[in-house]
Amino acid sequence: MALTGASHEGRSLAFLAIAYFLLLFPLLYDIPPILALIWVSVSGLQSFCICVINHNHMHLSICKQQWTNLLLNIAITLAKGYSATEIVIAHNYNHHVHHGNEKDWMGPEFAGQGIGILRLCRYIIKASANAARESSSPTARLDKQQQKSIFLEKTALGIFILALLAIGGVKVLIFVLLPWAIGTVCLLGINLLQHDGCHPDSPYNHSRNFTGRLGNCFSLTMAIIPSITCDRPCIGVCYPKGTIAW
Repeated sequence: MALTGASHEGRSLAFLAIAYFLLLFPLLYDIPPILALIWVSVSGLQSFCICVINHNHMHLSICKQQWTNLLLNIAITLAKGYSATEIVIAHNYNHHVHHGNEKDWMGPEFAGQGIGILRLCRYIIKASANAARESSSPTARLDKQQQKSIFLEKTALGIFILALLAIGGVKVLIFVLLPWAIGTVCLLGINLLQHDGCHPDSPYNHSRNFTGRLGNCFSLTMAIIPSITCDRPCIGVCYPKGTIAW
């Protein structure tokens, strides 16, 4: 597998391998109940990291060959629980065009008013439902390679879930589906944090920019984890040119 040479690629593949270990190990071996809560939390955070890696991979492919990127798309899909390529519909083709304004399928207005945790919960439900509805018939916007990749990803995911159920039974609900859900919720929450209260019409200030690895006390997860795994610096700079941040 030939990589394109960016500094984050080896770490991205390593984190992908760790994600599989965290998902599969508890299905094969019993984990004490006290450790299970910690295990699921770490696995959920790892799932979030895979979501970030997926995002970066859709902007700038990790591998040089098309077929290896196709295999990687499938591997990422199985590690986070939904199609890796399908995110380009809502993210690349919509969010990167409208980034936070009223045409953004996952704009911050879905959070509404009120206290933070209620706004976050409301945003996760409404924004994800709206994005799913708006992108439900997008195949005309995707090229044949992307459509092929999505088909293979979803097929592999269905087979993977059936195989996991055969191996782990109800354990799959706790050690696979729950971490997948945690990773997705973290990603949606970070998207709200990045755009809430910003200026969607500004060329750069439509997003919060974190230039250091420590970030601030409200965004440690976004500032530290993706930065360590994927060299992800300023958010706003990736909108005019999606590959520039990597």
